[in-house]
Amino acid sequence: MRKADVKRFRFHDLRHTFATRLVQAGCDIYTVQKLGRWKTISMVMRYAHHHPESLRAGIEILDRIPDGVSTVLAQSANFTVSEAGKESVVSY
Repeated sequence: MRKADVKRFRFHDLRHTFATRLVQAGCDIYTVQKLGRWKTISMVMRYAHHHPESLRAGIEILDRIPDGVSTVLAQSANFTVSEAGKESVVSY
């Protein structure tokens, strides 16, 4: 540790690294919880940290949704189409 010039290292810090690396590699939170033996998902969330680049996959999923596809919420509302071609919500 001295040779690497690491200061204030605690063995417990490895749990943060363990969880963070798994999440950033795409491992689901439930699996991380079981592997790390945390009791709750909220505790895993304290340990696992994303860096902005690791969130890109979620955005790329949205980019693959074809044009014209609507959400379930929008489909459940009653729509009428005005003469100008714009949708307006009548009721929920």
